[in-house]
Amino acid sequence: MTRKPVWDRLNQMPSGRAFEAYHLTDTTVQPKIIHSHEFYEIYFFLRGRIRIVIEDVDICPQRGDVLVFPPHCMHRNIHISADEPYERFYLYASRETVESICNGSFQLAEELDELLRSNGFLFHLNDPALEELMQLTDEIISASEQQAPSDCLMNQYRMCMLLIRTTMLLQSCTTEESGIQSRMNPLLRYLNEHITEPISLDHLADTFFLSKFALLREFKEHTGMSIHQYILAKRILLAQELLAQGIKPNQVGERCGFLDYTSFYRAFRNRTGVSPNQYGRQNHR
Repeated sequence: MTRKPVWDRLNQMPSGRAFEAYHLTDTTVQPKIIHSHEFYEIYFFLRGRIRIVIEDVDICPQRGDVLVFPPHCMHRNIHISADEPYERFYLYASRETVESICNGSFQLAEELDELLRSNGFLFHLNDPALEELMQLTDEIISASEQQAPSDCLMNQYRMCMLLIRTTMLLQSCTTEESGIQSRMNPLLRYLNEHITEPISLDHLADTFFLSKFALLREFKEHTGMSIHQYILAKRILLAQELLAQGIKPNQVGERCGFLDYTSFYRAFRNRTGVSPNQYGRQNHR
């Protein structure tokens, strides 16, 4: 029997890439499950009828809304209707790429992280700023077809300029509040706060005054995955952070809520494709 993945590989940047840029329009509903990346994503909404779930926040975006997803942030785009084309453009940039954009007094990674700490995930740009960034993105997409080393280097500089310009505009723009209150938002917040603790379906049903059937059904509709898959995915994300800090794998499994190292090893390898030891060696910061 084929094991179902607990995250969406289609939303991952190709291996070995430092950055990617996309400008897409869909006319059919695109189903997505909640997922995360090991890189930064900056998403610009243009038009369509969608909802975006970010951790325990639920948003109906408007034209000009910008969302910044840091590494390991769980999020999901829900394409509600094909009546109106769904158009957006977005950027993927590896942690190393973002951290490399710096000089003595400017650190892009620190600027982005501070922006998220102070304002949350959601921002709003006016049309002139949105058009400026979309033009820069389209230039990167067009130039990516050129394979000469000099063209590739030039496109790296374009992406650096785009990331810096985007950050500067977001620092000066307005922030927006979520317009949707879902019964699943408090549940997601609870899971995030207790992710390393034993969590039973009976306890969740009693805590949130829902039947187990309603709880399972509504959670799956909201996130695209089961409660068990979500808890597992969040624990592995936490494990990735701890391993990158140099903490030993056997300690990481215990700290992330796994009962034994064997279950941690299997879950980690199933999600990431590598063992905890390999991941720690490859990503130690």
